[in-house]
Amino acid sequence: METPSGRKGRHQRGLPRREGQDQKRSALAVWIQKPLVHYLLLISLGLIIYSNTFHVPFQWDEDKFIARNPFVQNLRSFFDGSGPKGHGLYWAFRNRYVGFLSFAANYRLHGVEVVGYHIVNVAIHLINAVLVYLLVQLMFRTPLLRRSQFATRGNLIALFSGLLFASHPVQTEAVTYIFQRLASLVSLFYLLSIVLYIQSRISERAGPKYVCYGLSLVSCLIAMKTKENAFTLPFTIALLEILFCQGPLKKRLLFLIPFLLTSLIIPLTIIGIGKPLNEMITRMNPSVFGYRKIEKWEYLYTQFRVVVTYLRLLVFPVSQNFSYDYPVYQTFLRPEVIASFIFLSLLFLLAIYLIYRSRRGEPIFRLIGFGILWFFMTLSIESGIIPIAMVINEYRLYLPSVGSFIAVASGASLFVRRLDSKQAESVFRWFALLIIFIFSLATYSRNMIWGDGVRLWEDTVSKSPRKCQPLINLGWAYEQKGQIEETIRTYEAALRLCPGRSELYTSLGSLYARQNRFEEAVSSLERAVRLNPDFGLTYIILGTVYGKMEKLDGAISAFQKALRLQFDAAETHHKLGLIYEKQKRPDEAIQSFREAIALAPADPEPHYHLGLGYMRKGRYEEAVRAFQDAIRRRPNFVDAHNDLGVVFAIQGKFEAAMDQFRLVLRIQPQNSMARANFAKAQNEMRRRTEESSRK
Repeated sequence: METPSGRKGRHQRGLPRREGQDQKRSALAVWIQKPLVHYLLLISLGLIIYSNTFHVPFQWDEDKFIARNPFVQNLRSFFDGSGPKGHGLYWAFRNRYVGFLSFAANYRLHGVEVVGYHIVNVAIHLINAVLVYLLVQLMFRTPLLRRSQFATRGNLIALFSGLLFASHPVQTEAVTYIFQRLASLVSLFYLLSIVLYIQSRISERAGPKYVCYGLSLVSCLIAMKTKENAFTLPFTIALLEILFCQGPLKKRLLFLIPFLLTSLIIPLTIIGIGKPLNEMITRMNPSVFGYRKIEKWEYLYTQFRVVVTYLRLLVFPVSQNFSYDYPVYQTFLRPEVIASFIFLSLLFLLAIYLIYRSRRGEPIFRLIGFGILWFFMTLSIESGIIPIAMVINEYRLYLPSVGSFIAVASGASLFVRRLDSKQAESVFRWFALLIIFIFSLATYSRNMIWGDGVRLWEDTVSKSPRKCQPLINLGWAYEQKGQIEETIRTYEAALRLCPGRSELYTSLGSLYARQNRFEEAVSSLERAVRLNPDFGLTYIILGTVYGKMEKLDGAISAFQKALRLQFDAAETHHKLGLIYEKQKRPDEAIQSFREAIALAPADPEPHYHLGLGYMRKGRYEEAVRAFQDAIRRRPNFVDAHNDLGVVFAIQGKFEAAMDQFRLVLRIQPQNSMARANFAKAQNEMRRRTEESSRK
């Protein structure tokens, strides 16, 4: 039997073990509170969940805005003003100078290799997550919040806010979609400006105070030239100053005035572009992108519903969609619009009430209210009264989500504190970890969809089956993979949804031509011309098809119409010259090739065909120069080397001719024409040598 004394002894021997466990837990708790650990956690989590994005290809309009954008391709245009003012993207170049400069730097370093672009995008997102953490941490050092009973929990509230921001799947469009770096980059400078401003206001030494203030102002200026929603930054800083800082009114106004003056930058930039404001607004309207034109009031009514959808995505991020098929509401009197307006109004009034209550109660109420107001303020530009191309985009939530996450993290901390239970606090921490884990899995999964163009657009079509543009983009993705039959079926399905899209008939005509279905190609292209007689690409493709069908007069007529529209004139002159060659009209062919060279001197093909034209006319010296020009632009241009050798042989320069044929055989050892030409030149040289020796 066990004696009481024995039980007591074992109990006493067990005490040091429990004390040691408690000490370990205490040490772990202290270690977890360290900011350095928090930084490492935020960065590690972000790297893990975005690790499958580095090879995501260019999607949709990124080819136009990045890969083939003349501003991006020419870094010098950012510094000497040499960018073409007449180019359709000039307005974006001026308004979003910093964002496009970052793309130009990527292009200079990596060309069209996407890995470098994604490294920058993910790095921006990780910096932003750290800035969200620093923002909350610094706010708990402001005069108001440092008196709060939650000041000791500031690090954990900051960490939860940063983790929500880093892991939430709604951020994927702003991070993984390369072009939407504009949304994440403007957020970086926006957050950096606010973080530096708070640091300036809480610094007690003059040196750090004014250095941080100056850097904050510089960051604000850069944000203004990154994207238009930075317009709200001075007002967010003013709100922060009013709610969380203290001091004489005159001094506080002096701090704010330079920031408020920066709000003029975006309007002045738009004026400086030289186009009327209403034209710039029209440029952003959906009608420019092939959708029905939306009036400003329709856009506003629709945005009441859209903002509620944004809030749903933040709370319950399912059924994410790259291109939502969202209804446009033409009147405020729809029940859905009224209900959304009431809900958003109540949420806004809740923020005001929390700020008011914080004057006599717990200061953290003010932080929650500020987070809600941040959400509305930073969303106001893109969800206001100015119609933008698509009524809803997930990337627009990137910056507003910061306020939402701060409000959620602060509200959750308040709720747990009110329960006043260590068990409840432990349960909440595990629940918070579960939420972060679920969000991280959802983000990683969403990024897998982004990893392939076909997969992305199949996902989008499945969620927006009645919308035309996703089907068009799916067809384009199939075409990029060489799946021509799937492309044709998809474009034909798109035409059943939107039969008036002339560019679809143009694309189908091009695809039919690639399959040698020339009659169907002509029928489709002629339909495209009837729908839109001013689209030059249709005429170029139509002329090419007529050329393959030996309908040479029809081809010439089509190419001449493309030239009248000034569409891709260099290629059109080149193709027109080829048709003149077929018609045995060498003088017109030579003139067309010269026109093509004048417009695109770097293209070797017109130089080569110009050489052929001169050779047929017996103008051998000019033919030699043209072939050499083609070879300089494409050193392994087999046909140019071969025909240059032929001209040299005609001129009796057999050694030079054989050198050209040797070059061809070095590039293409099985080239039978070059081998035959080499043998002929060698035999002719031997024959002439023998004749000369007999004489």
